[in-house]
Amino acid sequence: MAIDKNNDNNQSAPHQDSANQVNEVSQVNAAVSTQKSPKTKLKHIWLWVTIVSIICIAGATYAYFYLTTIVLVKTPDLSKFQPIYGVDDATKYESPQSLIDAASADLDGIVSVPTVNNYVGLDNQGVAVYKLPYYASTDMSFKNLPSKGNGIAFKGDTSQSEVNYTKLLNFFNQNNFKPIVTVGEEESYIAQDIKATFLNYAVYESNEMVCSIWQADVSSISTPGTNLVSVGCADKANYSLAANDIEPYYDSYIKSSGNHENLFFGPPNSADGTDGYMRTDIYQEDSGTDANGKSFVGLYYKTPGSNAWTYFGQHGAKSNQLASCSDFNTTELKKAFAGYDCYDATAQKNATVQ
Repeated sequence: MAIDKNNDNNQSAPHQDSANQVNEVSQVNAAVSTQKSPKTKLKHIWLWVTIVSIICIAGATYAYFYLTTIVLVKTPDLSKFQPIYGVDDATKYESPQSLIDAASADLDGIVSVPTVNNYVGLDNQGVAVYKLPYYASTDMSFKNLPSKGNGIAFKGDTSQSEVNYTKLLNFFNQNNFKPIVTVGEEESYIAQDIKATFLNYAVYESNEMVCSIWQADVSSISTPGTNLVSVGCADKANYSLAANDIEPYYDSYIKSSGNHENLFFGPPNSADGTDGYMRTDIYQEDSGTDANGKSFVGLYYKTPGSNAWTYFGQHGAKSNQLASCSDFNTTELKKAFAGYDCYDATAQKNATVQ
Protein backbone atom coordinates (compact mmCIF):
# COMPACT_ATOMS: atom_id res chain seq x y z
CA MET A 1 0.00 0.00 0.00
CA ALA A 2 1.59 3.25 -1.14
CA ILE A 3 0.85 5.72 1.65
CA ASP A 4 2.14 9.12 2.57
CA LYS A 5 3.32 8.40 6.10
CA ASN A 6 2.34 11.91 7.19
CA ASN A 7 -1.23 11.21 8.26
CA ASP A 8 -3.36 14.07 7.03
CA ASN A 9 -5.13 15.24 10.16
CA ASN A 10 -4.48 18.92 9.58
CA GLN A 11 -7.74 19.99 8.00
CA SER A 12 -9.08 23.27 9.23
CA ALA A 13 -11.20 22.85 12.33
CA PRO A 14 -14.98 23.06 11.87
CA HIS A 15 -16.96 26.11 12.81
CA GLN A 16 -18.18 26.34 16.43
CA ASP A 17 -21.74 27.48 17.20
CA SER A 18 -23.73 28.16 20.37
CA ALA A 19 -24.31 25.48 23.01
CA ASN A 20 -28.08 25.27 22.61
CA GLN A 21 -28.18 24.30 18.95
CA VAL A 22 -29.22 20.76 18.18
CA ASN A 23 -26.82 20.53 15.25
CA GLU A 24 -23.78 20.97 17.48
CA VAL A 25 -21.25 18.42 18.57
CA SER A 26 -18.53 18.02 21.14
CA GLN A 27 -14.93 16.79 21.17
CA VAL A 28 -14.40 13.21 20.08
CA ASN A 29 -13.00 12.43 23.50
CA ALA A 30 -16.22 13.67 25.07
CA ALA A 31 -17.76 10.49 23.62
CA VAL A 32 -20.65 10.11 21.27
CA SER A 33 -22.84 8.66 24.00
CA THR A 34 -23.02 11.98 25.81
CA GLN A 35 -23.85 14.20 22.87
CA LYS A 36 -26.41 14.98 20.26
CA SER A 37 -27.28 16.92 17.13
CA PRO A 38 -29.87 16.49 14.42
CA LYS A 39 -29.83 16.80 10.69
CA THR A 40 -30.05 18.99 7.67
CA LYS A 41 -32.50 17.88 5.00
CA LEU A 42 -30.74 16.51 1.94
CA LYS A 43 -32.87 14.51 -0.44
CA HIS A 44 -32.71 11.53 1.88
CA ILE A 45 -29.01 11.26 1.28
CA TRP A 46 -27.40 10.40 4.58
CA LEU A 47 -23.74 9.94 4.85
CA TRP A 48 -23.88 8.01 8.00
CA VAL A 49 -22.56 11.58 7.51
CA THR A 50 -25.07 10.85 7.34
CA ILE A 51 -22.60 12.16 8.76
CA VAL A 52 -19.50 15.56 11.83
CA SER A 53 -17.04 17.48 13.51
CA ILE A 54 -16.99 17.80 17.22
CA ILE A 55 -16.69 20.73 19.53
CA CYS A 56 -16.85 20.94 23.29
CA ILE A 57 -20.26 22.12 24.41
CA ALA A 58 -20.48 22.67 28.13
CA GLY A 59 -23.57 21.19 29.72
CA ALA A 60 -25.00 20.00 26.39
CA THR A 61 -25.15 16.63 24.70
CA TYR A 62 -25.34 17.50 21.03
CA ALA A 63 -22.54 15.60 19.33
CA TYR A 64 -24.51 12.40 19.51
CA PHE A 65 -27.23 13.73 17.25
CA TYR A 66 -24.79 15.42 14.95
CA LEU A 67 -22.94 12.17 14.32
CA THR A 68 -26.19 10.35 13.81
CA THR A 69 -27.35 12.98 11.39
CA ILE A 70 -24.19 12.94 9.46
CA VAL A 71 -24.65 9.33 8.92
CA LEU A 72 -28.33 9.59 8.27
CA VAL A 73 -28.49 12.56 6.08
CA LYS A 74 -25.42 11.80 4.19
CA THR A 75 -25.86 8.19 3.25
CA PRO A 76 -28.05 7.04 0.38
CA ASP A 77 -31.59 6.18 1.38
CA LEU A 78 -31.73 2.41 1.68
CA SER A 79 -35.50 2.29 2.18
CA LYS A 80 -36.16 0.64 -1.16
CA PHE A 81 -33.40 -1.92 -0.69
CA GLN A 82 -34.14 -4.93 1.45
CA PRO A 83 -31.21 -6.68 3.16
CA ILE A 84 -30.03 -9.64 1.14
CA TYR A 85 -29.11 -12.75 3.08
CA GLY A 86 -27.47 -15.93 1.94
CA VAL A 87 -24.60 -14.35 0.04
CA ASP A 88 -22.51 -17.40 0.85
CA ASP A 89 -20.06 -17.00 -2.00
CA ALA A 90 -18.54 -13.78 -0.62
CA THR A 91 -14.99 -14.05 0.65
CA LYS A 92 -14.92 -14.37 4.44
CA TYR A 93 -12.74 -12.11 6.58
CA GLU A 94 -11.87 -12.48 10.23
CA SER A 95 -12.94 -8.95 11.16
CA PRO A 96 -13.98 -5.63 9.63
CA GLN A 97 -10.41 -4.41 10.08
CA SER A 98 -8.95 -7.37 8.20
CA LEU A 99 -11.41 -6.71 5.38
CA ILE A 100 -10.47 -3.03 5.30
CA ASP A 101 -6.77 -3.91 5.27
CA ALA A 102 -7.30 -6.16 2.27
CA ALA A 103 -9.54 -3.70 0.42
CA SER A 104 -7.17 -0.76 0.91
CA ALA A 105 -3.89 -2.60 0.30
CA ASP A 106 -3.43 -1.17 -3.20
CA LEU A 107 -4.77 2.34 -2.58
CA ASP A 108 -2.50 5.37 -2.90
CA GLY A 109 -2.53 8.81 -1.32
CA ILE A 110 -2.35 10.51 2.04
CA VAL A 111 -3.89 8.23 4.61
CA SER A 112 -6.54 9.50 7.02
CA VAL A 113 -7.33 7.39 10.07
CA PRO A 114 -10.12 7.87 12.61
CA THR A 115 -9.38 8.79 16.20
CA VAL A 116 -12.62 7.06 17.20
CA ASN A 117 -14.18 4.00 15.56
CA ASN A 118 -17.94 4.16 15.75
CA TYR A 119 -20.79 4.13 13.24
CA VAL A 120 -18.92 7.09 11.80
CA GLY A 121 -15.18 7.59 12.07
CA LEU A 122 -13.70 11.06 12.58
CA ASP A 123 -10.14 12.27 12.39
CA ASN A 124 -8.73 14.58 15.06
CA GLN A 125 -10.15 17.61 13.26
CA GLY A 126 -13.68 16.23 13.23
CA VAL A 127 -13.64 15.35 9.52
CA ALA A 128 -15.38 12.15 8.47
CA VAL A 129 -13.05 9.29 7.58
CA TYR A 130 -15.82 6.74 7.02
CA LYS A 131 -19.57 6.49 7.50
CA LEU A 132 -21.60 3.33 7.80
CA PRO A 133 -25.10 2.90 6.39
CA TYR A 134 -28.38 2.18 8.13
CA TYR A 135 -29.27 -1.46 7.79
CA ALA A 136 -32.15 -3.71 8.87
CA SER A 137 -31.07 -6.70 10.91
CA THR A 138 -32.87 -10.01 10.50
CA ASP A 139 -36.42 -9.97 11.90
CA MET A 140 -36.27 -6.24 12.67
CA SER A 141 -38.81 -3.83 11.18
CA PHE A 142 -36.52 -0.82 11.29
CA LYS A 143 -33.06 0.19 10.13
CA ASN A 144 -30.29 1.30 12.44
CA LEU A 145 -26.58 2.02 12.67
CA PRO A 146 -24.08 -0.52 14.03
CA SER A 147 -22.67 -0.28 17.52
CA LYS A 148 -19.18 0.13 16.07
CA GLY A 149 -17.19 -0.08 12.86
CA ASN A 150 -13.79 0.45 11.29
CA GLY A 151 -12.51 2.38 8.32
CA ILE A 152 -9.79 4.32 6.55
CA ALA A 153 -9.59 7.02 3.87
CA PHE A 154 -7.06 8.23 1.31
CA LYS A 155 -6.66 11.80 0.13
CA GLY A 156 -5.41 12.64 -3.35
CA ASP A 157 -6.20 14.49 -6.55
CA THR A 158 -9.23 13.65 -8.66
CA SER A 159 -7.54 11.24 -11.06
CA GLN A 160 -5.78 9.33 -8.29
CA SER A 161 -9.01 9.13 -6.31
CA GLU A 162 -10.97 7.85 -9.29
CA VAL A 163 -8.43 5.04 -9.58
CA ASN A 164 -8.71 4.32 -5.85
CA TYR A 165 -12.50 4.19 -5.96
CA THR A 166 -12.42 1.88 -8.98
CA LYS A 167 -10.03 -0.41 -7.11
CA LEU A 168 -12.48 -0.59 -4.21
CA LEU A 169 -15.38 -1.38 -6.55
CA ASN A 170 -13.33 -4.12 -8.19
CA PHE A 171 -12.28 -5.53 -4.83
CA PHE A 172 -15.83 -5.94 -3.53
CA ASN A 173 -17.14 -7.25 -6.85
CA GLN A 174 -14.30 -9.73 -7.27
CA ASN A 175 -14.81 -10.97 -3.71
CA ASN A 176 -18.50 -11.53 -4.45
CA PHE A 177 -19.90 -8.97 -2.04
CA LYS A 178 -23.48 -8.04 -2.85
CA PRO A 179 -24.08 -4.39 -3.87
CA ILE A 180 -27.05 -2.92 -2.00
CA VAL A 181 -27.06 0.58 -3.42
CA THR A 182 -24.96 3.00 -5.43
CA VAL A 183 -25.39 6.73 -5.82
CA GLY A 184 -23.35 9.65 -7.10
CA GLU A 185 -23.10 13.42 -7.32
CA GLU A 186 -24.81 14.17 -4.01
CA GLU A 187 -23.88 17.09 -1.80
CA SER A 188 -23.53 16.28 1.87
CA TYR A 189 -21.60 17.15 5.00
CA ILE A 190 -18.02 16.03 5.52
CA ALA A 191 -17.75 17.86 8.86
CA GLN A 192 -19.90 20.21 10.87
CA ASP A 193 -21.09 23.06 8.63
CA ILE A 194 -18.76 21.89 5.86
CA LYS A 195 -20.23 20.31 2.76
CA ALA A 196 -18.62 18.13 0.12
CA THR A 197 -19.84 16.60 -3.11
CA PHE A 198 -19.97 12.83 -2.84
CA LEU A 199 -19.06 11.87 -6.37
CA ASN A 200 -19.59 8.15 -5.77
CA TYR A 201 -21.04 6.09 -2.94
CA ALA A 202 -21.86 2.38 -2.65
CA VAL A 203 -22.86 -0.14 0.01
CA TYR A 204 -21.87 -3.81 -0.12
CA GLU A 205 -22.65 -6.77 2.10
CA SER A 206 -21.67 -10.36 2.76
CA ASN A 207 -23.24 -12.79 5.21
CA GLU A 208 -21.14 -11.32 7.99
CA MET A 209 -20.44 -7.68 7.14
CA VAL A 210 -21.76 -4.44 5.68
CA CYS A 211 -19.37 -1.96 4.04
CA SER A 212 -19.66 1.48 2.50
CA ILE A 213 -17.24 3.06 0.04
CA TRP A 214 -17.25 6.61 -1.26
CA GLN A 215 -15.33 9.25 -3.15
CA ALA A 216 -15.90 12.87 -2.13
CA ASP A 217 -14.58 16.17 -3.43
CA VAL A 218 -13.22 17.80 -0.26
CA SER A 219 -12.00 21.03 -1.83
CA SER A 220 -14.00 22.86 0.84
CA ILE A 221 -11.46 21.75 3.47
CA SER A 222 -8.40 21.35 1.29
CA THR A 223 -6.86 22.56 -1.96
CA PRO A 224 -9.11 22.63 -5.07
CA GLY A 225 -9.46 19.25 -6.74
CA THR A 226 -8.69 17.26 -3.60
CA ASN A 227 -10.73 14.09 -3.14
CA LEU A 228 -11.15 11.66 -0.26
CA VAL A 229 -11.79 7.97 -0.91
CA SER A 230 -13.10 5.94 2.02
CA VAL A 231 -13.94 2.39 2.98
CA GLY A 232 -15.73 1.50 6.23
CA CYS A 233 -17.11 -1.83 7.45
CA ALA A 234 -19.03 -3.28 10.38
CA ASP A 235 -20.08 -6.75 11.49
CA LYS A 236 -23.75 -7.52 11.01
CA ALA A 237 -23.60 -8.77 14.58
CA ASN A 238 -22.98 -5.18 15.67
CA TYR A 239 -26.04 -4.04 13.77
CA SER A 240 -28.03 -6.68 15.64
CA LEU A 241 -26.62 -5.60 19.01
CA ALA A 242 -27.59 -2.01 18.31
CA ALA A 243 -31.03 -3.09 17.09
CA ASN A 244 -31.66 -4.94 20.34
CA ASP A 245 -30.99 -1.72 22.26
CA ILE A 246 -33.37 0.20 20.01
CA GLU A 247 -36.19 -2.34 19.99
CA PRO A 248 -37.86 -1.14 23.25
CA TYR A 249 -38.12 2.36 21.77
CA TYR A 250 -39.42 1.00 18.49
CA ASP A 251 -42.07 -0.98 20.39
CA SER A 252 -43.19 2.17 22.18
CA TYR A 253 -43.08 4.40 19.12
CA ILE A 254 -45.00 2.04 16.86
CA LYS A 255 -47.96 2.23 19.25
CA SER A 256 -48.27 5.99 18.75
CA SER A 257 -50.95 7.39 16.47
CA GLY A 258 -50.48 7.69 12.73
CA ASN A 259 -48.95 5.61 9.98
CA HIS A 260 -45.38 4.43 10.47
CA GLU A 261 -43.34 3.42 7.44
CA ASN A 262 -39.69 2.94 6.57
CA LEU A 263 -38.36 3.60 10.06
CA PHE A 264 -34.79 4.63 10.83
CA PHE A 265 -33.46 4.88 14.38
CA GLY A 266 -30.21 6.43 15.51
CA PRO A 267 -28.54 5.21 18.70
CA PRO A 268 -30.45 5.95 21.94
CA ASN A 269 -29.11 8.89 23.94
CA SER A 270 -30.21 8.34 27.54
CA ALA A 271 -29.80 10.49 30.62
CA ASP A 272 -31.04 10.60 34.21
CA GLY A 273 -33.81 12.94 35.19
CA THR A 274 -34.67 13.46 38.84
CA ASP A 275 -36.17 11.16 41.49
CA GLY A 276 -35.33 8.00 39.56
CA TYR A 277 -36.84 9.08 36.24
CA MET A 278 -34.92 8.60 32.99
CA ARG A 279 -35.20 10.04 29.49
CA THR A 280 -33.95 9.16 26.02
CA ASP A 281 -33.91 11.08 22.78
CA ILE A 282 -33.29 9.38 19.45
CA TYR A 283 -32.84 10.67 15.95
CA GLN A 284 -35.56 9.04 13.84
CA GLU A 285 -37.06 9.03 10.38
CA ASP A 286 -40.55 7.90 9.51
CA SER A 287 -41.79 8.29 5.94
CA GLY A 288 -45.33 7.68 7.15
CA THR A 289 -45.50 11.05 8.91
CA ASP A 290 -45.40 14.60 7.60
CA ALA A 291 -44.30 16.01 10.94
CA ASN A 292 -40.95 17.81 10.92
CA GLY A 293 -40.22 16.75 7.37
CA LYS A 294 -40.21 13.02 8.24
CA SER A 295 -37.08 13.41 10.35
CA PHE A 296 -37.25 14.26 14.02
CA VAL A 297 -35.93 13.63 17.50
CA GLY A 298 -38.11 11.14 19.35
CA LEU A 299 -38.55 11.72 23.10
CA TYR A 300 -39.02 8.85 25.55
CA TYR A 301 -39.11 8.54 29.33
CA LYS A 302 -39.17 5.84 31.99
CA THR A 303 -40.65 6.02 35.47
CA PRO A 304 -38.82 4.75 38.58
CA GLY A 305 -38.85 0.97 38.87
CA SER A 306 -40.23 0.48 35.36
CA ASN A 307 -38.52 -1.40 32.55
CA ALA A 308 -40.73 0.10 29.85
CA TRP A 309 -40.05 3.26 27.88
CA THR A 310 -42.94 5.56 27.02
CA TYR A 311 -42.94 7.56 23.80
CA PHE A 312 -43.80 11.13 24.74
CA GLY A 313 -43.45 13.07 21.51
CA GLN A 314 -40.93 14.62 19.20
CA HIS A 315 -39.28 17.80 18.07
CA GLY A 316 -37.61 18.73 14.82
CA ALA A 317 -34.12 17.62 13.95
CA LYS A 318 -32.84 21.05 12.96
CA SER A 319 -30.90 23.38 15.22
CA ASN A 320 -33.83 25.79 15.53
CA GLN A 321 -36.38 23.10 16.37
CA LEU A 322 -36.06 22.52 20.10
CA ALA A 323 -39.11 21.25 21.91
CA SER A 324 -41.30 23.88 23.50
CA CYS A 325 -40.74 24.14 27.25
CA SER A 326 -44.51 24.27 27.69
CA ASP A 327 -44.81 20.73 26.32
CA PHE A 328 -43.26 19.37 29.50
CA ASN A 329 -46.35 20.15 31.50
CA THR A 330 -46.76 17.26 33.92
CA THR A 331 -44.85 16.29 37.03
CA GLU A 332 -43.65 13.09 35.36
CA LEU A 333 -42.36 14.90 32.29
CA LYS A 334 -40.66 17.60 34.34
CA LYS A 335 -38.85 14.99 36.41
CA ALA A 336 -37.88 12.84 33.44
CA PHE A 337 -36.68 15.75 31.29
CA ALA A 338 -35.25 17.98 34.01
CA GLY A 339 -32.40 19.97 32.47
CA TYR A 340 -33.37 19.06 28.90
CA ASP A 341 -32.96 21.86 26.35
CA CYS A 342 -36.18 23.49 25.22
CA TYR A 343 -37.46 26.77 23.81
CA ASP A 344 -39.28 29.21 26.09
CA ALA A 345 -41.80 30.90 23.79
CA THR A 346 -42.79 33.44 26.43
CA ALA A 347 -39.24 34.62 27.07
CA GLN A 348 -38.34 33.96 23.42
CA LYS A 349 -35.09 32.23 24.24
CA ASN A 350 -33.59 28.80 24.75
CA ALA A 351 -33.98 27.35 28.23
CA THR A 352 -34.10 24.00 30.02
CA VAL A 353 -36.96 21.99 31.49
CA GLN A 354 -37.44 22.94 35.13
